[in-house]
Amino acid sequence: MYKTRFIRWGWRKNRPRNKQKTSSIADQERNRTNPCSKQIQHLRAPDILKDQEDPITISRNHVMDVTKLQRWCSSFTKTNPGPSSRDYASMARYSLAEAAFSDTAVQLGRGKINHAFQSLHKVFDAMIGNEIYLHPRHHTAFWLLCNGIYNACTLVNDSHFHLLRELLCFLARNALASFQKFASTSSLFRVRLITALVRMSRDNPGVMTQTFRTAYLATAESLETKLGEKHPVVLITWLDYFRFFDIPVDPARDLVARYSAALREVDAATGRESDATISFLHTFIIFLFYCVRDEIQARVGLADLQGRISCRIADQTSPAPNSLHFQKAYAFASLLQGLLILEDQCDLAHCEQVVRATVEWLKSSEGNGASMHAMLLEVDLSALTAAWIEGKDLRSIPLVYAKPRIENATAGSSDVGRLLSLTATPEQQYSYTVQ
Repeated sequence: MYKTRFIRWGWRKNRPRNKQKTSSIADQERNRTNPCSKQIQHLRAPDILKDQEDPITISRNHVMDVTKLQRWCSSFTKTNPGPSSRDYASMARYSLAEAAFSDTAVQLGRGKINHAFQSLHKVFDAMIGNEIYLHPRHHTAFWLLCNGIYNACTLVNDSHFHLLRELLCFLARNALASFQKFASTSSLFRVRLITALVRMSRDNPGVMTQTFRTAYLATAESLETKLGEKHPVVLITWLDYFRFFDIPVDPARDLVARYSAALREVDAATGRESDATISFLHTFIIFLFYCVRDEIQARVGLADLQGRISCRIADQTSPAPNSLHFQKAYAFASLLQGLLILEDQCDLAHCEQVVRATVEWLKSSEGNGASMHAMLLEVDLSALTAAWIEGKDLRSIPLVYAKPRIENATAGSSDVGRLLSLTATPEQQYSYTVQ
């Protein structure tokens, strides 16, 4: 009873005495806040800045479906996907696109525009459909591809970035066609990301290269948070960041120690001569030699890699198909050995003997894509030989299997200025309109 009476007394005590006055005060406060809310609306970022924000935000928050990523990565560290599986198709498509893009970068660097576009068409062909989107490195590779094509446009003085816009339009059209049956969150964000980049290439191309780098960094940090610091995909992602964007390695990340620990784990889980171990050791040597420039450790790793490859080939009683990872690692190992032979011994004949032996092995191999790797390795050998004869720095020349970056281009080539070939073919085939 006392409680009820106190509650009633408190309600009567605190109720408004003059309802009309109270209502007028509330209306005045509401009218006063309306201009503020309108000002806040005007403070929203314009669309041109939102197009920069979307790729970075999407890269950080929607890098990939984690369940699919974990499933793919478990096959990377334990077993290889079967030839009939979608994971295998994804791996094959990604490897073909990666090799074709590397060759495109190298051919552009040498001023061979026609050869570059032959390889670029292979990149487009490999990205048709949705198999490539299943690969765990697709999202980061997308930023590397955009950055490389941006550099190509800069090389040929294409200030309007026609080729980059055509690539993005093609990717947007392909993504819409590939995901039209799947209304998943990841597919919608992928289309939204590419659409924002298409608008950016048209309205504000000057900020694109910084956006690519920042979005890649956001992707790498997101993968590291989701998968852990020692996960192979995470470490390879950091390798590509320092390798392709030419960023100095941050010692605080302690990537060498993390790479070493992850290599021991993959070695113990899959065996010394497995595809996973050989592929991961291959990327570790690239990181040591080209990113942190630890030549002593890189040479030790190269000897280890060559020993594992030799043992595996010797154990094969009959010609057997080898994976794309193994073929690529073998090609890189022989190329780097040839480079070191030229630097240490100045023996061109010995260098050619080592690399050509690998070329012949690739030609006779039954693995998918072996002939392509043999052809690309021959291209690298000819470039390495020509650079050594001309007295150039062998570590700075663009090579498919070592340093496929476009900024080392020969800008004075007679074919570089032929901009017409940049826009004629892709524009007719891959048109896409973004509002």
